[in-house]
Amino acid sequence: MEDIYEWGLQVIRAIQTIRCAPLDVLGKFIHVVFNSPIYIVILLFYAFCVDYRKARKMGFSLLFTQALVTGIKNRLCVPRPYTRDPSVGLATESSWSTPSGHSAGAAAVFPVMGVVEKKWKRWVRIVVAAVVPLFIGVSRCYVGVHYPTDVLSGLCLGYMVALFVVLFLDQIDVKLSGLRTSYRILIAALVTYLLLLLDNVDSSMTGGFFGLELGCILLEKQGGFDASKGTIKQKVLRFLLGAAITLVPYLLMKLFFPSEGELRALFRFIRYLVTCFMALYVSPLVFIKLGLGESAKASSVPEGAAE
Repeated sequence: MEDIYEWGLQVIRAIQTIRCAPLDVLGKFIHVVFNSPIYIVILLFYAFCVDYRKARKMGFSLLFTQALVTGIKNRLCVPRPYTRDPSVGLATESSWSTPSGHSAGAAAVFPVMGVVEKKWKRWVRIVVAAVVPLFIGVSRCYVGVHYPTDVLSGLCLGYMVALFVVLFLDQIDVKLSGLRTSYRILIAALVTYLLLLLDNVDSSMTGGFFGLELGCILLEKQGGFDASKGTIKQKVLRFLLGAAITLVPYLLMKLFFPSEGELRALFRFIRYLVTCFMALYVSPLVFIKLGLGESAKASSVPEGAAE
């Protein structure tokens, strides 16, 4: 493995031969933004203002992928490139190196987005699905936080999960739709348990995955939510209100839950579970209650059908 890591450092040094101030700023921008912030905005925007089902697909792909990533990272425990050669480090990370979470997340979300947005021009969909994840992956080597093998493994993992979501998730949902709600929740809990077996050190993404699935299952039972309906003003209000409903509990739990100790993993699991549940279940119900939106079941009823 030492030879692979040394080869990786040589690739990073070669990439950094093109270093300049604008690229440094761009690399650090991607380092900060293309982590949690950008995906929170994308998923909340889709769930509240565009299409709830598309948000669920992208959220499923992202959270399942990142749960796998954290599990693999904490089992392999590969140090970052800049720990071997500090001269390549333009940024730092607190987690292990392999695989690249930024690369995996981009490969999990943007290909799904490119597929579900059928009205976009073909070249735009290709750029979103293929070019954006690759660009983000290369940037991880540029700032010296990942080996090329980290990026490749992250991209492969994200693309595989995205492919599964695109090809099979709808079919699985159709088959499970006939089951009792309690059975569907049990299946989601079983998948969550299997993810926890992979990693019990950082259970945040696994908790988020279960919160997302739980919220979607329960909301579907109550008629779903049609994010496409509503005026621009209503959608803006939905986004702002939904962001508050989602993020305020997260920030409060982060403030008061202990960040260290034996129960750290449990508290992180709960925090992310509640956050995703608030986003995918509580927020849409609040919108409907306040008249800022309507359920998918209500919006599917033709005008005059109830007369």
